[in-house]
Amino acid sequence: MNLKVPKKTNSFLVWSFNDILTVLLPLWLLCLISEFRYAPIDSFFAAPFYLSGNNWLGTGSFFFSAVLHKGGKYVAVAVAMSSLILFLLSYLKKFARLKPYRKVCLYVTLSISACALIISGLKSLSASPCPWSLPQYGGSGSAGKCFPAGHASSGFCLFSLYFAFRQLRVTRSWIFLILALALGWILGVGRQAQGAHFLSHSFATMFLDWAICALFYRLFFFPKAPVKIHQKPISALSYCLITAFSLTFIFNLPFFSKACSALKFSFSDLWLLAVCAFILFSAFFTVLRLLNHSFLIKVFSLFFTVCAAGAMYFNYQYGTIINSEMMRNALATDTAEVAELLTAKFFLEFAFLCLPQLYLTFFVPIKHSSFVRGIFQALVGLVIGVCFLMLNFQGVSSLIRSEPVLRNLISPVNVFSGTYKAVFKDGSTEVDAPRIVIDPKPALGASHKNDKGTLFIVVVGETARLANWGLAGYSRDTTPQLRARNV
Repeated sequence: MNLKVPKKTNSFLVWSFNDILTVLLPLWLLCLISEFRYAPIDSFFAAPFYLSGNNWLGTGSFFFSAVLHKGGKYVAVAVAMSSLILFLLSYLKKFARLKPYRKVCLYVTLSISACALIISGLKSLSASPCPWSLPQYGGSGSAGKCFPAGHASSGFCLFSLYFAFRQLRVTRSWIFLILALALGWILGVGRQAQGAHFLSHSFATMFLDWAICALFYRLFFFPKAPVKIHQKPISALSYCLITAFSLTFIFNLPFFSKACSALKFSFSDLWLLAVCAFILFSAFFTVLRLLNHSFLIKVFSLFFTVCAAGAMYFNYQYGTIINSEMMRNALATDTAEVAELLTAKFFLEFAFLCLPQLYLTFFVPIKHSSFVRGIFQALVGLVIGVCFLMLNFQGVSSLIRSEPVLRNLISPVNVFSGTYKAVFKDGSTEVDAPRIVIDPKPALGASHKNDKGTLFIVVVGETARLANWGLAGYSRDTTPQLRARNV
């Protein structure tokens, strides 16, 4: 790798799609994980590390405790201290050749320090418990300050090295990107094996550290550059791939959450989840790519996202399953009931979920593509999806049969299917039909004169949901007295 002295630049900073990806998208994903965390997914990936009682795979292990936990944190400290020393030495005449790299060294030191301080600050404010403190893992149920994952940040903060060497025009700067990802996930998984964190905690740390390093990079090396939103056109293929990825892995989190709760961690179940993901991804991509026209692709992409965002919000907040009965209730409801649901929280979270797709729709133009190319790419996507289905058809069909609710969690298909059935195939009994008179002159019987016993009226509400019961695996122990009775 050859280091090149970075030239002073007054280049005009244009906020393109790549800039949105490097800074704002990771922050959006961090907020998404913070708000829409699905416990069954975390529990599924925590299962291989949990043994019994309060014992975890990494408990008492020299490798996990001494090497990964205690030793891993010194990697980031060593890099930050080395950069600081080089920065200070650059002011000495003897090391004058380090002067052109002074700014880069300071950037690395401050970026790593900022990652450590911000992650530590967020953990101190978090009420998210560690896995080892949860009752289902033998814990006492006490709250812990475990979100995001602090130890994984010792690896992910090395994203700063990638940006630093990219600024130095190193041709293989991507090596440091891989290094940061590898070390971050090794340290993150190591702490998961000890029961200290869930998978979502490490993902949150990765996104946050990347955003911090990317933002510092912009502030350090383009401090006076004006901001102007401008985006070069992207291909229809890229646009459809991005939208299909978003629909599959973000808006179908309820689907994968339910699937994870129905499965037990094993390589066959991991493969089954991967097959389901590829099938959904291929289906969404095929439908979007068949539209073939840039305007139609944008309109339907936004429409799909809006429907999926609404379904995801109501599923997460209320445990609502979108089916024909639910859509029939929605169509028959009155304004008072609607006003109770359409709160400020709904509009804020709904707008938040749609934000990336809104940017794609209004700020990212699509290159013109030929009709033949669009049809060919759609057929390729369809063939890939069918191939993955055939690879594990038995597993997919078995999962759907054992958990029929899964088909009503595929967004936005559940919205379209439920609405169609509610409008065109209404099977409710509340329809116009001839009324049969059973008794034209009803009268009280002889038993009415007898003494009446005590009348009990039981009011059953919807305040206790199974999804929020500690006995049913909820993150907080909301049923401590029932648990004490060994229910």
